[in-house]
This record gives sequence, C-alpha cells and structure tokens, in this order.
Amino acid sequence: MTTRGSERVSFLRALAILKRLQEGPATNEQLIEAVLQTVGADAYPPAAGAQQAAFKRDRQRLRRELGVRWEFVDQQYVLKDAGPYFSLSLPEEALRALAILTVTFSGQSGEHGGIDALLRFLLDRLPEDQRRRMEGMDAGVSFEIFQQVDPNGIPQRVWETVQRAVRSRRELSFRYRSPRYQGEQAYLFRVAPLRIVYQWGHWYLFAYVLRRDPPLQFQGEDYRRFRLFYIQDDDDLRVLPSVVSVLHRRPPRYEVHYRSRLRD
Repeated sequence: MTTRGSERVSFLRALAILKRLQEGPATNEQLIEAVLQTVGADAYPPAAGAQQAAFKRDRQRLRRELGVRWEFVDQQYVLKDAGPYFSLSLPEEALRALAILTVTFSGQSGEHGGIDALLRFLLDRLPEDQRRRMEGMDAGVSFEIFQQVDPNGIPQRVWETVQRAVRSRRELSFRYRSPRYQGEQAYLFRVAPLRIVYQWGHWYLFAYVLRRDPPLQFQGEDYRRFRLFYIQDDDDLRVLPSVVSVLHRRPPRYEVHYRSRLRD
C-alpha cells in the first residue's frame, strides 16, 4: 500500500506530473489521472479537497525544488521548461545535427509534417542555454531533400487521407492522373491499401486494385503502386467504410528460380 503522505510518494507524484507534461498539454484531471496510473491508485487521498491540496503541493515542489516551469492556457498546463535536472541536454555534435535537421525540415507539412513536429518537441525540451546556442549556430549544410522528393508537393489532405486508410485498414477511393495514361486521363480507383513506401525520391501507396473506372482489364489479383503526387485532391478522395479483406493485408509472394554464376 502507498503511504500517501511520505516524502518518497510525494516526490514520485511530482515526477509523474512532469512526465505527463512532457507528453503534451494536460488538464488538472489528466495530470491527477497520470499520477494515479503511474504511482498507484491510492497515491492521492480519495476526498476531493485533500486531493486538490496534495496536487497543489506537488506542483509547488516541481517549481521550487526542481525548477520546472509551465503556463496555464485554456484550462491546460503547458510545459515551458523541464528544469535543470530533466531537460534534454545534448552533446555539441548532436546539437549541431539537430540544427542541420531544423534548417532542412522546419515549417514542412504533409509527408514531412511529423518530422517538423518531432523537431519542435526536441527543441522545446532543450535547456535555455542550448536553445540559444543552437539558434545562433551556423548549421553549414542543408540536405535540400525537397528538391528530389516530389518537388511540387503532395497535398496535405491526400497525405492524411491515404495514411488514415492504411492505418485503419479501410478501402480507399481516389482519382488518379498519371502521365502514363493516354491524355493524362484521371481514372477513378477503389483499392485495398497496404502501406506507404518511399522509393526513388517519391512516396508511393502499395495497394490491391479492387475496381477502376473506366474498367481495367486484368487477371487475378492486381497489386500495384500509386505515386501519391498523382492522387487527386477532390471529392472522390475518401476512406470507405469497408474493411480491407484479410486476403489483401499482405503483399503477394512470388516463387522465383535463382541461378548463381560462380567464378572459377
């Protein structure tokens, strides 16, 4: 059983609050719930008044003893500084690498929006002195990868819709316009999506074709890749209610015969 008033448990409660704040903004209730899940169901007194009093003391401990700072915005606590003991302190080489990545990826959206979010997460957890040093650091290099990766950009809605279909294992409908098609006609596809893959400087959706309009002539299963840049951002782009069949949840396998030519 947890001894709620003990110094050890009080310290663990404060650490649980900080851990939850590092994951993102949180309300009073969410922070208390995080403490109960991390420290134990009896970490706080059951009475509401006593619970709030203990919660207030934990916040004060974080501020006064551990140097943690936050803001209270829209009924949520937002972490501003994890303090000198729990900030993410990086060696100089890693700090310079982070500066290079920031120059390359900051402000990106679509397929690279997650990288931008990760960089902001890391930057927010650096000590203030490292943050200032990195801001004044000359990265000296930028990968310039966006000159090679679908340079005209994949629409945000296309990226998010295709991702949602893959993650939820739902069928996907979209209109596809490829330079390979005669007159660059846009064909309407209904597919069983499997995965998104980066290859040869582009992002592709690998999927089984279930239907095409105009009709597509093929025999057996039609497994192919679609370049995300050619998927049209219009009303036909939809995640459908139908769950992807079990038969379509794995890429096809092919039997091959391999002949090795050994040198004498």
